[in-house]
Amino acid sequence: MKCRHLDDLNPQIDAYLQWMSSRQYSPHTIRFYQSILKHWVAFAHAAGMGSNDVFKYENLKAFQRESKLKHVSLAPITGLSQYLYENHQLIEPVRKPTEALPDIYEEYLAHYKDTRNVAEERVRTCRRVFSGLHRYLHTDHLNTLTIQEVDSFLKHFNAGYNPKTHCTHRSCLRGFLQYLYFQRNILQKDLSTCLHNADISESAYCLRHTYAQNLLEAGTSIFQLKEMLGHDRIQTTQRYIHIHTQLMRKRLFHETL
Repeated sequence: MKCRHLDDLNPQIDAYLQWMSSRQYSPHTIRFYQSILKHWVAFAHAAGMGSNDVFKYENLKAFQRESKLKHVSLAPITGLSQYLYENHQLIEPVRKPTEALPDIYEEYLAHYKDTRNVAEERVRTCRRVFSGLHRYLHTDHLNTLTIQEVDSFLKHFNAGYNPKTHCTHRSCLRGFLQYLYFQRNILQKDLSTCLHNADISESAYCLRHTYAQNLLEAGTSIFQLKEMLGHDRIQTTQRYIHIHTQLMRKRLFHETL
């Protein structure tokens, strides 16, 4: 950190709060952040922390535990650390220590980084999703995992997030499930046997197209269909619709046939 004493934090906090105001944060939020940051600096002084210790995650958690405030959020402090980092006043922002996951998740994350050109932020997002899934399932054994459990988890985990973030979380899980099925042969659900027994020559993948067409013809909007198929982009859903042009125009533009 580029400040030599804790007192040097005060002008940096003032600059951060001014930046928040310039970004049109609400006055209530700014006052809340200011209060938390004031108590945090006082806590650091009382604990005899040095300037290199104030942004350590364990010290932030200690502040959260020991503070006499009714509600202590770490968001003001982590936000300040990110602001200082982006302005080259801090070596790195506050990072929550990486939670060790069961081997299967860690192996997938290593595979994901090796085979895809992904940003580290995306890997951290996937790790957070997998951590939530692991806690939700209460087991390391994924061979009996069902789509109902995945849907139930996502409904629980996505509460409070915006739709764009929902898509990101679903994409993380989709890649992981594909890895379990194709690379690790852990998920045993295979529709090919069922199709063979039913004397259906098409592949299981074709059923998604049939499903999409039947729903569209039954009156489902293409936007509802997008969510039901788990697509991130409406353009992907459009490729599933192989029906005559008039019906497509009716569903997309509400034209009368």
